[in-house]
Amino acid sequence: MRLRVKPGRCVRRWFKGSNCNLCETSCPAGAVSVKGRDVEVKEDLCVLCGACASVCPVSVFDLGVDDLIYSLPEGESIKVTCRASGGGYLSLCINSLNLNHYIILASKFKDVVVDGRCDGCKIKGVGLVEALKAESLLAGRVKVLKGSAEEPPRLVVRETLRSMIARGLLVGLSFSAPAIAWSLEKVAGRVIVEDLGRPERGSSTLKVKAWEAASKLGLKVNTVYPEVDYDKCIFCGVCSGVCPVGAIYYNPAGILKIDTRACVSCNICVNMCPEKAMTMSEGASGPILEYVKSMVECPKCGFTYPATLKECPQCSVIDEIVRDVYKGSSKECKEYAKRIIDKLRDNV
Repeated sequence: MRLRVKPGRCVRRWFKGSNCNLCETSCPAGAVSVKGRDVEVKEDLCVLCGACASVCPVSVFDLGVDDLIYSLPEGESIKVTCRASGGGYLSLCINSLNLNHYIILASKFKDVVVDGRCDGCKIKGVGLVEALKAESLLAGRVKVLKGSAEEPPRLVVRETLRSMIARGLLVGLSFSAPAIAWSLEKVAGRVIVEDLGRPERGSSTLKVKAWEAASKLGLKVNTVYPEVDYDKCIFCGVCSGVCPVGAIYYNPAGILKIDTRACVSCNICVNMCPEKAMTMSEGASGPILEYVKSMVECPKCGFTYPATLKECPQCSVIDEIVRDVYKGSSKECKEYAKRIIDKLRDNV
């Protein structure tokens, strides 16, 4: 198993005001840290449990779990466990699964048994909480085994030991000598970082597929998504440009669409809207919200804006900037602004 990390997808790269640190707080091994607008993973501490991938809304982390679940054929039953492998088993640490994964599994299998016997586990984390949510929502299809188990989590024992050795915490474990020897094998490239040095769109495929699975099961799953105040919106397209997963479609001709299935509720569009025309609402995901306005083109600068506005927002912004920066007389600023606008028009 390998963990692929794409820091460019992090919401902190898209919006400097973000304080999201879900990956850091959910990592049971202390391997993930968030520093400013960067995400770092310490390979010597990482136990490949997948907790970071399960909580990140914009798919910064990828352990390959999503693709594995998509590829599973439909069947009668499956058991999710870190203690066994082979036919009928999904051999994963449950930290790597969230509610969306369980909804997809429940749409493929009539009986999903989750090994949640995490009491005493050194990497007990968010996985059991998500499994219990799934058991509550998908009663009859998902069953969680609770408590503790005698056998250790085979799939993560090696990585756990490596992490504990790195931190000087190899105590309280009762694995056999062969198991420890096997655990200490060197595994190169367990964490692969792919950073383009700029914001990079993430994926909301998991959320969309979970919505499709929920529809198949007859479930309505609530989500939080943005709505637009039609009267305030100037159709500038900023919201579409800053959406980290491309859930907002914008056309300068006057069309704005929000796919509530794909929205990851990051709130960036609301924070970045210059007119404060967006607010977050809660409801059943599924509909694509569509807003349409009649647009006109500014004869001065060529900017396209809603016909309901009294003046071109781009020209008025330029006027304001000139007045604020140059502090000249109204007439001087207006003439200077006109020259800037004419220059813009020549380059449109």
